[in-house]
Amino acid sequence: MSILPEIIEVAEQHGLLGSYQNVSGRTDEKRVNCPFCPKGDRKRKLYINSAKNTFKCFRCGEGGGVLRFMSLLTGDSETEVVDRLKEEHGYSQNPNKPKRKKHPAENLNSFQLHELGFHSPKPDWFKRLQENPEYTKRVLDYIWAEWQSLIHYELAQSYKHLSLGITCGVYLKTLEKVTKRSRELGFDLLTPVLSAYNSKNLKSWAKEGQELAMLYLLPPTPNAEAYSEKACS
Repeated sequence: MSILPEIIEVAEQHGLLGSYQNVSGRTDEKRVNCPFCPKGDRKRKLYINSAKNTFKCFRCGEGGGVLRFMSLLTGDSETEVVDRLKEEHGYSQNPNKPKRKKHPAENLNSFQLHELGFHSPKPDWFKRLQENPEYTKRVLDYIWAEWQSLIHYELAQSYKHLSLGITCGVYLKTLEKVTKRSRELGFDLLTPVLSAYNSKNLKSWAKEGQELAMLYLLPPTPNAEAYSEKACS
């Protein structure tokens, strides 16, 4: 039995099926946004074939099997991907081989890196660390700091949306919005935001979100009714 997963499952895990289209006349092939293309030019360029377990982008040219797909999305070498799959399936590993401790930024997928402004395919961090460890470590530290800042911003925005949703009576719509953004980011925004809303000791991002919500609800013009309607939309 193969230890390789279905490519559709991998795509779903990385949030790539949020806006897919079935290829006309095909039930085994889907078109999705390509995480390897430049951010502004990746709309539904990537074809994923579930029957062959392959992918191909006709814009940037990336393609191959599910192993290559996982390697590009995770930034791990194909050898590392295979080792991880073996471990997950219970295959014994060499006890004398030390396990490398990965930098947290190495776990960011291609879409998450694109959100930070990195438009190239996800690097092979393992290879880069071998070639230039000090410089690559600084790059990874920078990327992780940027990711932490992005999450702080997203949490503040989600808290703002939740506050406005509750005030305006569109709570369920707000939950859908935050859940959708969580799927896109591959990061659970909803759980910490809901937890913070019921907490007396607000974290810094929750305080920012609360202040933003108040700004939306305080009309700068005499037309308060129209402004409130815009804030709740």
